[in-house]
Amino acid sequence: MTTTNPAPRVSVLMTMFNAGAYLEPAIESLLAQSYPEFELIIVDDSSTDGSATVVKGFPDSRIRLVRNATNSGQTKCLNQGLALARGEFVARQDQDDLSHPDRLEKQVRFLDNHPEIALLGANAEEIDGSGGSLGRTDLPRDTDGIRWGNLFFNSFIHSAVIFRAKVIREEFGGYDEDFWCQDYALFSRVARGHAVANLAEPLISLRVHPKSMMRSPTSRLEVETNRILRANLAAEFPGRSFSEEEISLLAEFRHRLAPGTLPRFRALFEELRGEFLRARPEAKSSREFLRTEALQFSRIGYNLLERDRSAALAAYAHCVRLWPRALVELPWPRIIALALLGDSARALYRRVISSRK
Repeated sequence: MTTTNPAPRVSVLMTMFNAGAYLEPAIESLLAQSYPEFELIIVDDSSTDGSATVVKGFPDSRIRLVRNATNSGQTKCLNQGLALARGEFVARQDQDDLSHPDRLEKQVRFLDNHPEIALLGANAEEIDGSGGSLGRTDLPRDTDGIRWGNLFFNSFIHSAVIFRAKVIREEFGGYDEDFWCQDYALFSRVARGHAVANLAEPLISLRVHPKSMMRSPTSRLEVETNRILRANLAAEFPGRSFSEEEISLLAEFRHRLAPGTLPRFRALFEELRGEFLRARPEAKSSREFLRTEALQFSRIGYNLLERDRSAALAAYAHCVRLWPRALVELPWPRIIALALLGDSARALYRRVISSRK
């Protein structure tokens, strides 16, 4: 007679390929969760560096290791793991990131208290390859802010999300295997038709290192991101078409807007903002929408400081007008240092961070 363990409420899904030294702490961060009712599904995409041996070294029955004979790519591995997941909720974590001890507990509690939310993310502390702090993210938090943010960038961190498995499987069929940036593609689709949110608190440590940023060729990533951007724009503004120049302007925001491009970008931004608010009038009085918009201008200002200080200060002034809390919540010492010292301030910051290791 065989017995089957009851299904846990949460399935944590991790894919791995030659994870190296980051894998062990990543798994340890999950096994140390204050919320114990989960399974950890690890799909090994034919690693050759002994990663599977590391996983097998953890004597924890919650771990389910699946090994692929041939390399099939992350998106297929994600769907493979999603098909195996038994939990009501599926949480994601990459092989080199860390979940904070109360991450799952706080996210499950939020989903239980907000049954309308289909997809929930969180902010992150950014760390370098050695674990040194690089700052923290500040993402849009409510549905309107996230939908607006998705017109410019991915409003979710893949390693920080948890979602309702039934919604993702039955309505969306999992991740779209046509995409390398599968998270932005899927989460954009979910946000178009469901309530979504990000928790303000950082609940993961997101590792930023050269290998983490080389998962897809820049050209393919850019093409895919613009394709998703077009779909998001079509959903929000169904009666409007967008030229290649306008798509390029919006895409440039993800990089670093040039001072000469800023007036055209501002004009397009204000036009889209007006149309967005006409369609969603409740966002006009939303603190979170204003905060999201303000942070966009903060980002513009920060990236302009070295090249056009007056334009940068104008962007920061607009940020503060929209969201006065920016005066106490933005990293003003770093901003002022960059304004005074230019790129040498970035180098100084990197040296300070390195000295703390």
